[in-house]
Amino acid sequence: MELSWTEIDESIQKISEYIHSIDGTLLVGVSRGGLTPAVMLSHKTNIPLECITWQTRDNINREIKENI
Repeated sequence: MELSWTEIDESIQKISEYIHSIDGTLLVGVSRGGLTPAVMLSHKTNIPLECITWQTRDNINREIKENI
């Protein structure tokens, strides 16, 4: 399924409204596909973003980066 940037922006708007309705205080973005929408949400909501990397295929590489 492909989304246009207009559809992505509309989705980000709806999600940001939901985040505000529940008084969200932190966004967590998962690398390998989740960082772009997480950054967009962070900018839209003014809520801090924490980025994490989690790889399970080798059962070794796990990283949590704080305050990014």
